[in-house]
Amino acid sequence: MKSPYPLYKSSNPLFEESNQLDIFKGKSFLEFNDIIGLPVKNNIEHKIYDYELDVIDKIESNRNIWIKKSRGIGITELVLRFLAWKIVSSNELEYKKIMIVSGTMLKHANDVKERMQSLFERRFPLVKLESKFTELWIKNTNIICMPSRNVKDHRHYQLYNIFSSFPKFHHHIAVF
Repeated sequence: MKSPYPLYKSSNPLFEESNQLDIFKGKSFLEFNDIIGLPVKNNIEHKIYDYELDVIDKIESNRNIWIKKSRGIGITELVLRFLAWKIVSSNELEYKKIMIVSGTMLKHANDVKERMQSLFERRFPLVKLESKFTELWIKNTNIICMPSRNVKDHRHYQLYNIFSSFPKFHHHIAVF
């Protein structure tokens, strides 16, 4: 399949034939998290909890899920880790666009993109992911983060998934 992204020479290791992210091929979600490092909140490393594994199972086995949750339980982190794992562990999301709808402000959308980008920084400091303000490329997958008020501007994209924090967008996961 021809890449939808411009071809150019880059010092980015993700554009080389072999790179550090190849170690994730075929790894499970738990193995992926052991390799990149477990989630950290308030300087405390947390394991992947059973309820989080249940959420991952529901995402994998259902087209649409809604998660009614309280703040601070790690669902955003979990979904970002899930997407990163799917991108680097298989070719399932290769050449796809993933849209993440987050908050109502552009700054919040950028914060979510930066959180996803930082997943690899602790254990893979030399890997530099291609990025714009609210867009990120991991391997050949384009992740677009946007506030909810801009969703209609992107309706022309052919998407793999839309992840949202608002109940009116329920294309795949709605977290509210």
